[in-house]
Amino acid sequence: MEINLFVGQLVCSEYFKGIGKIHRIHDLEIATITFFKSPLHPQSCPKNLHLKHLKPVALHSEAVVYSRDEVTGIWRRGRYYGKVPNGRHRVIFRKDDIADVDFSDIQVVNSEVNPLSPVEFLAARSNDAPYFYPLRQEFLRSYISQRAAVRSIKSISSTGIELEAHQLAVVRRVLSEPVKRFLLADEVGLGKTIEAAMIVREHLLEYGSKARILIAVPIGMVVQWQHELSSRFQLSPFINTDIEDAEDPASQIQICTHAEFSQYSEVCNITMVVIDEAHQVAPWAWEDDNQTTFMEVSECINKSHWVLLLSGTPLKGNEKNFLAMLHLLNPSGYRLDEIGVQRFSHLVEHRELLNGLFSAIEPSSDNASLTDTVDRLQEILVDDQELMDLIEQTRPLIDWLEPEEGYERDEQILKLRNYVGENYRLTHRVLRNRRESNAIKVLFPGLAGAVRTHWTHSEISSEYLFESYRAIASEIPEQYPIWQSVGMDAWLSAVLASPLSLSLLVKNTLEINRLQLSIHEKKLLEELYGVAKKEQQSMDAALIVSLNHWLSGCSGKAVIFCDSPDEADRVTIKLQMKLVFPISRHKPEQLSEPLNDRIRVLVCDHRGETGLNMHGGQRLAVHYSLPLDSARIEQRLGRFNRYSGNLRDVHPVESLVLLPQRPGLRSSWMSLLESGLKIFDQSSASYQHALEPYLNDFWRRYWELGSSILEQSIEQLSSDNGLLHRERVKVANQEQLLAMEEDVARAQVLSEQIQLADDQAETEFRAIQDWIQKGLDFQLHREESGVRFRYQQGIHGPQTLVDIDTLIDQCILGFDMDAGYPPATHIMTHSRVISSQNDNVYPLRYGQPFVDQIWSMLQHDPRGLSCSILRFLLNVPINQPNVFFHIQFYRNVDEHQDYTEQRIHDEIRPPSFQSIWVDSSGNIAHENIIPWLEKPYNSDGTTDYQDLNMRSDIWHEVAEWFPSDYWESLVSNVATIATESLLGKLPDGDTLRPIGMKAVILCCKRNFEAK
Repeated sequence: MEINLFVGQLVCSEYFKGIGKIHRIHDLEIATITFFKSPLHPQSCPKNLHLKHLKPVALHSEAVVYSRDEVTGIWRRGRYYGKVPNGRHRVIFRKDDIADVDFSDIQVVNSEVNPLSPVEFLAARSNDAPYFYPLRQEFLRSYISQRAAVRSIKSISSTGIELEAHQLAVVRRVLSEPVKRFLLADEVGLGKTIEAAMIVREHLLEYGSKARILIAVPIGMVVQWQHELSSRFQLSPFINTDIEDAEDPASQIQICTHAEFSQYSEVCNITMVVIDEAHQVAPWAWEDDNQTTFMEVSECINKSHWVLLLSGTPLKGNEKNFLAMLHLLNPSGYRLDEIGVQRFSHLVEHRELLNGLFSAIEPSSDNASLTDTVDRLQEILVDDQELMDLIEQTRPLIDWLEPEEGYERDEQILKLRNYVGENYRLTHRVLRNRRESNAIKVLFPGLAGAVRTHWTHSEISSEYLFESYRAIASEIPEQYPIWQSVGMDAWLSAVLASPLSLSLLVKNTLEINRLQLSIHEKKLLEELYGVAKKEQQSMDAALIVSLNHWLSGCSGKAVIFCDSPDEADRVTIKLQMKLVFPISRHKPEQLSEPLNDRIRVLVCDHRGETGLNMHGGQRLAVHYSLPLDSARIEQRLGRFNRYSGNLRDVHPVESLVLLPQRPGLRSSWMSLLESGLKIFDQSSASYQHALEPYLNDFWRRYWELGSSILEQSIEQLSSDNGLLHRERVKVANQEQLLAMEEDVARAQVLSEQIQLADDQAETEFRAIQDWIQKGLDFQLHREESGVRFRYQQGIHGPQTLVDIDTLIDQCILGFDMDAGYPPATHIMTHSRVISSQNDNVYPLRYGQPFVDQIWSMLQHDPRGLSCSILRFLLNVPINQPNVFFHIQFYRNVDEHQDYTEQRIHDEIRPPSFQSIWVDSSGNIAHENIIPWLEKPYNSDGTTDYQDLNMRSDIWHEVAEWFPSDYWESLVSNVATIATESLLGKLPDGDTLRPIGMKAVILCCKRNFEAK
């Protein structure tokens, strides 16, 4: 369809930003386009374009426009109402000041290239009403103050989550890096999920409608992740857990199981990947059945912009799977072929040396030291040709004769450092906090050790019979063939679980192998079955007595960890019959909180050992079964020994272990766990994998040699200088390379600044609220938890002064689609605490998309940008008018290409808001006069002063005092002098930009009336 364009038409084009105006149409269908930069430059930056590249712009209702006053020639701001008869267009300047003008006489400010200049608007005498000026400036001040407090990390201020310093350190580190691909490796319970969720929210806020986030988690944890992101991070509208809805544009956060990863990644254009418990996915790289799936995961991750892998599993003792996780983050740097595995082993062997060399590659290092460093790198990594080329490019710049500073030198050194870090520093993309850190351990309840309780048994115990069975089956294997076929792990797991588990295994063995059993083996197994069944009754009796005693003496909660679901079901029934306290059986598929206020005892099978958060108050972990894998006990205790900095009256976690009366296998294993691993007194998460070979050897020796070697083995492993102690020291030294103490210390400073900002929350809330309510005419509805802002249609009252469709379209969070029509926001509050306690109550702060969009629209809206007041002093004689200026500045608030740059910039040069009063010479106004200048605008007058808004007709009346050329020069010169004066007092590199300018003209009313 042909479009007729005409001179004076407002147009847009892919060849320029914002809105322009056709100034002239030439032959050959070429048009000259000009841009209304400000009333001082209404036809700036002319550009010639073919008409086919131009599109007409239709103005929406309430659009801010400018039209030149026919009498004074001053550009006036108005609101576009729409088309009226006779081809004219209505512009509303004030309620009683309306004009119908030609469309060619309407201008729209183009602020896409250059920010709005209050200096130019005031210099052109196109100042705004005094009503808008303080509202706008307070909004801008509040917004930038809040941005500075959180260093541009929007997810911090826009949620009710209060991060601890170690969590904040991780979030800051990820968000300040250009390449956001990290392994979050905090120990269990330190808050990896919160860290990841905060970064997920930041990604959504930064990418907006383009964000597509895929979160893959173990089976059974989908609901927990969904609940966490919905209730604590207010992301419910974007979450999807159904593959059928994965392609829906509204499904911006997909949560799936590890096994479903490939299905979801195929139908979504993923921008961010999160894999929880990534160590469960890593083994796929080495398994024939799962290698293809692993490579599909790797391919998807490689295409994603942001990647987070979550795993508390340390490097030591877990090298191959650690390599697989690093491959997901950097496939070219950490290959999985034979050469890649050999290279990785070399890196592990030399990791301390390589970390030291990496640390030495700093621009601040002297040239001699840097030369020694690159010599050493060249010596040990000679096969890396790309590294050799980088070293050769660096050498001329660090020669001893060359200067030890300069842009080219610094850039080349950082380039070399980044290459070495990405390809040779195993911990380069690993962020790990440990409980042992002094700054962190105070936030956790800790462990209170274990109490033993014993059950009685007959003269011959099940463990005695089991040991007899092991000994004779090892000595005469041909007469006991079933012993070996069942296998060591199955037998040992059953013995350590409970007499019940042992009896069930024996029963099952008898039924399956009845035809193969020798008479001797059958007789022994039948005896073992009978003894174990009787012993189970004694074990349950001991449990009931101990539980009853503990529960009666406190208000705490006990969690019983069984091995199998059948065992847990039986224990639950037994306790419900014998105890008077409320008891619940944990079922992972249920959405309700497993350990709610009503429950005193929770019974779990092995599925309750991961994923649950059961910290708070007084807790007793009952180890009904003692797993063969000590890591499972660590996981159990990790359900309680979690971050509790926000909770009161939290006690160290107690453990209760049930043992047979006579020493035996279960008692020996308990001694090793307690004395060797010290697992009931301190976290062993960091060295679990490293100790695994020693523990496997312990069980192998027992299997071959019997109970006689148990005491000797425990002594070798558990003594003060035993193998376990030495391995712990070794792991601790390696873990130190991952220490984030410096990051945590810096984050602590930021955390304190965030707290100070929270203390000012009500003041900042009012500043934001006032602009939205009074400046933009949103209707305010007060609710119990905060306020709502509702759009007003102007039918029976004022109309909201924004285009609501544009606002909703750009506002990814904030509007409550269930609040009816006209559109309204969710409930907003000043308090992040209130927000954290209510799912759909949002903080009205920086980072909240509704607030961010208001700020973004304000960058193109000149309302309140400048104002000018004629102030009559009624009791002070003034011979001639005196002009003073109030200039408000943004300090270090620069335009950035992306949020990463902005976050880094805000760390180095925090943004701020400054203001200054100056006289007509640009000098600081005298302190005695400033109180007169800062009095609020009052057109009705007081006994001391009366104000007059300098509208276009008033400017016309005082033209003799302030001719247009003189006024333009005065305003421009004063702004320049004041800006340069302030800049001279700031550190080099700081920037200032005027964002508001107000003129106050002090005069005598008699002189004005004489005019």
